Amino acid sequence: MGQLLTIFSCPKPFLGHIEIIQRNAVQSWAHLACKPQVILMGDEEGVNKAAREFGVEHIPSIKRNEHGTPLLSSIFEEACKWARGSVQCYVNGDIILNNKMAGVLEPLSCLQKEFLGVARRFNIDVKKPLDFASDWERQVEGVCRENGWLDDVNGIDCFIFPRNMVQTFPDFALGRPMWDNWFIYDARRRNVPVIDLTPVLPIFHQNHDYAHLKGNSWEGPEADENRRLAGGYSHLYTIADSDYLLTPNGLRKNTQRHVSKFIRNLKTVYHRYIKHDPRWQEGA
Repeated sequence: MGQLLTIFSCPKPFLGHIEIIQRNAVQSWAHLACKPQVILMGDEEGVNKAAREFGVEHIPSIKRNEHGTPLLSSIFEEACKWARGSVQCYVNGDIILNNKMAGVLEPLSCLQKEFLGVARRFNIDVKKPLDFASDWERQVEGVCRENGWLDDVNGIDCFIFPRNMVQTFPDFALGRPMWDNWFIYDARRRNVPVIDLTPVLPIFHQNHDYAHLKGNSWEGPEADENRRLAGGYSHLYTIADSDYLLTPNGLRKNTQRHVSKFIRNLKTVYHRYIKHDPRWQEGA
């Protein structure tokens, strides 16, 4: 039997605090009991070294935009080309996964059609390396009890889907807004069921600053281009737009989607009209 899961990610440079949390994340993937294929992508500083140290695969050649930012189109294209797992998981480089993943893979793999799995994240403060020679899952759970909180439906850091479902992807800039929202929108547009895995799959986002971005902000021309590619705020879908929830008792329909649609419509009106109306500007 081949590998069931391929995890792929395009990490930031392994520097400072980012190095600590990315090493924690990659080791958590490599230590999963389901023995996934793990692929690190890109040639940022320290990526090749981490791949060798943790015994995972490395694909250095990723296309970038004129600002030097990796393109999601290239990341997904290469992942599709090299993945061996029947299920693929894109995850951001600061996300810790645990062995509850196995309990998710079984029901998802039994679906006789395409799907897109997503999950809300727990935000945790991690300042030091985890000890993977001991019970690392208990360490993470302890940190979460101490300082963690469940993020809202806009924190989208992990996607799970069947192999070969995503063979093409727009030229979104990684680490800039709205590509993840578009991914959920596109699945819904194509009648691919979106499944909220939060009730059964905890994922842990290690908090960090944005010093790696110019001005410590993800706004700017790359963010504007991502929004254009996504089709604007009417396509600002979130985890709340999921068709189903995966629970310990199986799939059940998500009955709260209308709330997300209402909020999305408000944002569209604001950004299309009010934001650019001088009567609403401060001091007007």
